Amino acid sequence: MDNVDIFSDDYKVSVYNGVRDTTGVVVTLATFLSDTKHQKEIEEARLIANKEQRNTIKKRMPQAVIGGVCSPTRSAENTTLNGLICVDIDAADNPNISDWQSLKEQLSIIPEIAYISLSFSANGLFLIVPLEYPHKFTDHFKQLEDDFSAMGLTIDHACSDVCRMRCMSYDTHPYINHAARTYKRLYKPQQRLLRQGQHYSNSEDDTLSKVAQLVQQITETNTNITSNYDDWIKAGQALSSLGEEGREFYHAISAVDGRYRERETDNKFNSFLRNTHSVGIGTFFHICQEYGIIAQNKPLNSDMGQLSTDRKKSPQKPSEKPIEIPTTNKEDAEDNECVFVPIVGTNGEATNGTVRVKVKDIPKDIQDNPKATLFAMIDWDVTPAVVRTYATISALN
Repeated sequence: MDNVDIFSDDYKVSVYNGVRDTTGVVVTLATFLSDTKHQKEIEEARLIANKEQRNTIKKRMPQAVIGGVCSPTRSAENTTLNGLICVDIDAADNPNISDWQSLKEQLSIIPEIAYISLSFSANGLFLIVPLEYPHKFTDHFKQLEDDFSAMGLTIDHACSDVCRMRCMSYDTHPYINHAARTYKRLYKPQQRLLRQGQHYSNSEDDTLSKVAQLVQQITETNTNITSNYDDWIKAGQALSSLGEEGREFYHAISAVDGRYRERETDNKFNSFLRNTHSVGIGTFFHICQEYGIIAQNKPLNSDMGQLSTDRKKSPQKPSEKPIEIPTTNKEDAEDNECVFVPIVGTNGEATNGTVRVKVKDIPKDIQDNPKATLFAMIDWDVTPAVVRTYATISALN
């Protein structure tokens, strides 16, 4: 596809008589967008200052699934995609915008936008964009989020739902592009790693050291503590109490989630830094604890105390080839079955990170040798980088 006219009869949508309607009817998109029967009701609703009262009226209005036709009921699994996506730009997410007509004119120069109209409340816009790869709806949406963010605009994340309802609206001068280009860009996730060379002291009461150790555990065990939106927000607010020091930590824990977007995370953290709030770093520690991520004061389990993991005297690169030992995670084993092995840099200097290793995976001759050493290093020669754990009987320097 190259250029499309969404007002052609090819584009069908499911329309519901209010949010409680579960069956709906199938009409052309043009029919839904051109309907003016509710114009007076919409204009009167826009004069109501009370949002709850407006929403009551809004829920009674016709609602359309812009992304396709749903049958027999409205769900993503039951949606036959039509190759369109509808995105919202709301005042709540973009408090710096007040002139929506001006924004509409600015956005109209983008060839991939087929339609722009005022929202039901007239305090925002909704846009319809034809997609090159309808079956990659989510990847298109994520990239649109990034593209609009680059323009300083935040689109409503709820629009990632392919069967989301779009309330009927009215605009005396909607923008219509009868030859819109299909949007071809797809989101490509990027793994975010903590900055190399970032060091913190091992002081037991050093907040940054504790945060660094927790974040290291989160990334190494791939524990998603931000799958819940509220936790993501609270964790970011808590980390922002560290100032700019918290930014990389926020990226690192957010990147574990498949929905991670670098620019959105940056924007969120910026907003946390700008706004004063009462959320302290203790909230981050509490969230980590709920997910089983706990700072370890002792790097080794007491049952394996004979193995040297002294952080102050870390092993240099061994002269003989070390034995590689598989690492594990929280889901695979309990702490009492594991030892915590320190991560060292390529120069042999200790960092604040640790990895888990199952005791049963450590060779018996290594366990019985008092001169044996366990250490872990980050392998930067592969993408994404991985942490590898080794055992050696080389003497410590």
